[in-house]
Amino acid sequence: LEKLIDLRQRHADLLGYPNHAAYVQETKMAKNPDTVEQFLSNLKAKMKVLWEEEKKVLLNLKSVESEELGLEFNGKIEKEDFRYYTTKVVEKFYSVDQEKLREYFPLETVTEGMM
Repeated sequence: LEKLIDLRQRHADLLGYPNHAAYVQETKMAKNPDTVEQFLSNLKAKMKVLWEEEKKVLLNLKSVESEELGLEFNGKIEKEDFRYYTTKVVEKFYSVDQEKLREYFPLETVTEGMM
């Protein structure tokens, strides 16, 4: 692995790039590290707004369910809550039944497709 890293750096040096990542980015769509950094920065700002909206929905679902079950609502989505409540959002707002969806993606077929 170290030899590969060294060879990649030598390759980048020979072609006039500061590192292998800069070389790969130029041959791909991004063209340079600054473009990637700008894209990620813009994406982060947009995702933060979307996350705040999504978090409100998740917290509302947890609050309602806590009240129905007579549990204390702590006002937070814990890491163990996240998957549960995002599944609830998909089922409630998008009418997606995960169990029915599995019928179309048998484990064997999916595994074969990944190999």
